[in-house]
Formats: sequence, C-alpha cells, structure tokens
Amino acid sequence: MIERQELFDYLSEEKIKFHEKRDTHFKSDASFLTLGNPFAIVFPKNETEIIKLVTFAAKHEIPITPRAMGSSTAGAALATEETILMIVDRIGVCDKWGMRKRKPEIKFVDRDLNPTELEEGDDRELYAVVGAGLSTDELDKFLKQKNYHTAVVPSSGWSSISGNFATNAGGNGTPKYGTFKDVVGYLKMIVADENGAKIVEITDKNKIEKMGGFQGTLGVIIELGVLVVPILKSEDTANVVLSYESTDIVTLGEVMGTLIEDTQKNCSFLNAEFLFIDPLLLTDDDPLWEDQELSDFFKMGQENKKMLILYQGEKSGMDNLEDVVKKYDGIVYKSISVAGMNTMLKVRKAATGKSTNRVALTGFEDIYVTKPSKLGIVLEKIFEICEGKLPGRPIGHQYVDGIVIHYRPQARVIKEDYLSAWNLTQELTEEIINNEKYYTNKRMEHGLGLELYKLSDDQRRQELADLKSEFDPKNLFNPHLLLEEPRIEFVGQHLKI
Repeated sequence: MIERQELFDYLSEEKIKFHEKRDTHFKSDASFLTLGNPFAIVFPKNETEIIKLVTFAAKHEIPITPRAMGSSTAGAALATEETILMIVDRIGVCDKWGMRKRKPEIKFVDRDLNPTELEEGDDRELYAVVGAGLSTDELDKFLKQKNYHTAVVPSSGWSSISGNFATNAGGNGTPKYGTFKDVVGYLKMIVADENGAKIVEITDKNKIEKMGGFQGTLGVIIELGVLVVPILKSEDTANVVLSYESTDIVTLGEVMGTLIEDTQKNCSFLNAEFLFIDPLLLTDDDPLWEDQELSDFFKMGQENKKMLILYQGEKSGMDNLEDVVKKYDGIVYKSISVAGMNTMLKVRKAATGKSTNRVALTGFEDIYVTKPSKLGIVLEKIFEICEGKLPGRPIGHQYVDGIVIHYRPQARVIKEDYLSAWNLTQELTEEIINNEKYYTNKRMEHGLGLELYKLSDDQRRQELADLKSEFDPKNLFNPHLLLEEPRIEFVGQHLKI
C-alpha cells in the first residue's frame, strides 16, 4: 500500500481538498462506533474530482468509504485505517469554488424520466432529481413553495437524500409509500472499472429497489431522483391521538400492539408514531399543561405507564379507525387539530429524553418488531434492563408490517456514563435479538451499517454479491461492510475522562 504522503501529493497536485490530521471527529459517525482513524479524509467538490480520486484509489488498491452528512446510526459512514473517507456532502450542491449554493439546482421528471415542470395540483408521479449532498430539509423547503414534499421524510432532516437511499431509510410517509428503496426512480453513480472510474446511470426500478440499503458498497452516488408528493390539504387530513395507560407494562404493550396489527390491516396512514409519557417528559412550568387540546395526554395515574399513538393521514384512509378502536377497552380516541398534531410530533421527537450536558447514545437505535402484539414483552425487557439506571424512554413508528422501537439512554459526557449506557444497550439488544419469542429484527429502519452482511438473509446476501460483481468487481468500495463478523468498537472507549 502506498504512503499517505504520496496520496496527499496527488491531491495537492489536482487541487482536491483533503484533511491531513488523523485524530479527528471523522473517526466516528452518529452511531458512536469507530473503526479507527481513516487512512485519509478527502472532500471532492464535483464529479471530476471524484473520478480522479476513484481512478487513483483503484490504481493503488486503496478502499474508499463514501460519506455524506455522517448521520448513520449504525456505522455505515465509517472508514477503516486503510480506507479513504470520501466526504460527498458538497456533490451537486456547491458552486465551482466548492461553496454551498443558497438555492439548490433541482430538476423534475415524470415516471418515464422525461423532463417536466412542477406545478401545484399535478397528480402525476413526479421525481425531483437532486445532487447527492442535498438534505431532505433543503429539498422540502424548496418543494413547499409548490405545496409538495418528499414522499418519505426521515426524522433527521439534515441527512442527505443519497444517504437516505444508501441506508434505505424510512420516516414520515413510510406507511403509505414505503422506504427509500421504493421512492427513488433514478440513480447516477461513479463506479470503478478496469480503467479506473466511470459514470453509470440506473433507471430500472427493480434494480434500484435491490440497491436500496447498499450503504456505499457499489460506488458513489452523485445524483438521484426521489418521489415528491402533494402536501395534504388540512380539510382532507385526519389527526388522531390514541392513549392507553396501565400499571402493567406487558398489558399495555399487548393491547396497543394488537390494536396496531388491527389498524395495519384496516386503515391507511401517512404518519403513525408512538411515544411513552412519564413524569419527566414535561417540566412543571411547561406551557403544554395549559393547552386545553393537548394537556390531558400528559396526565396519568401515579403508578401507571402511558402510551400514545399519533395517527395522521387522509381522512378516506382513516374513516374506520374509530370503529377499530372501539373493540379495545380503555383506549381513548381523540381527534385533534393540525397544529395540535404538529406540536405532538415535536414532543415525540424530543421524547428521547435529551437534556443539558447529556448525549443520547444510539446503541439500541432501532429494533423492528415483526409481530406488534408481542410489544408488551419487548417493552417489559426494555424497562427491566434500563429503567432507573439511565434516563430515556421508548419511542417509535408503526410501519406497514411491523413497528420500530427506539430507546436511547442519556449519558453524561464522561467515560464512565458512556460505557455504562453502551453496555446497557448491548445487553438489551443481545437479549431481544437472540430470543425468538420477541419476533424482532435488528436495525431495519436506519440501515444495517457495519452488520450489513451479518444481518442479511441468504437472498439479500446473494443480491449484494450480484450487485457487487456488476458495479464494483474490484471490491473498492466499503469492502469491510461485507464481512461475516465485522469489527464493532464503541468510540466512548477512547475518551480520556
């Protein structure tokens, strides 16, 4: 393998920006995992610079890890000590000097990829073609002017759209539209070949669907087309909160989980979120206690646990929701305003328990429960292992065929608390994932990250192998993500205090 200085000399000659220091925050991403310090950290600003870098890396057999915003909670954006970390957050969104543009360049195409204009009230299947570095928030800010939004909107709106596809992210809109593999209709990538690098375009929807969640193992996305849909009018929108409380967490989970299975069969939603209410969620002086529409949601019996489900969608898909709820004793059904729902969604987003001088670790970032009626025993184990040891509470989403639970313990930014929180989440994950009675899979929402190959079934492994053979036969991109037993190391172990 070449010396780092030889790479730096080449980058300097080609005027490609790079970072010489190795001990940087780039050794981790939002997962709190690490593979050590990357071999080099490079910041290409356009296609030309990526092609040059890929050609050089292929010639010298240096692996590459593409990374956009670094928002992965599963280690998908980590590079090993032998790997170039290629930061692509400027691709397609910056000017010739590498400065991020205030107004992004966005093209629109129809389902056949014919160029078109975006006009309010258009009922066609339309895609926004954007640069890899554009975030969902940036796109939606632009789309809002035409009363549109991205079909699937992850809760972390600052994640890049290319990263959302690479990890097959879900979010608001998933119950109706699916995950990102279902809403991307066009890909433009730079891949490695015998001559170093080339640009490929993929328009086959079946192939794109298989590529969703490939996590940078095939090449570098430089442009993609993502489905956009009209913003639902207030008069056509239903906003409902369901609440249930019990002294017994298993009963609570069984009742609400069974209801969720029922609604998945009989109703249609755009958003379906849940959260738990506890005495620490609101301070005594929080203005929500005075909100006549919402305050009752935060009141509960002293010894009880309480769960809320927030449903939002087209009225036509939720007409029979109230009749479904009536079959379950004790569940309170309440319709609320659009403004009220927006407030509740903000509460739900904040309900991870974030507090001053604490960090929410993502070691138990998402567990996918394939049989929601088993929610009770999963919750029981969460509270048994974690409650009272570090602050945190379960939140999650209802999807088409299951539910995702997040539990993020809060740790003070000191090594002792970091390691304690990490060990709790690993204990919890080990217990739930390795026991068939819980009906769970690991990390179905935010991608499989370092465990991409380990957690994939035989069919998915074959798909990845076929795609790798087609797009990256030199095995240049993220080869470490295709290991049966990946290295998983917690970055908190490197803290000095």
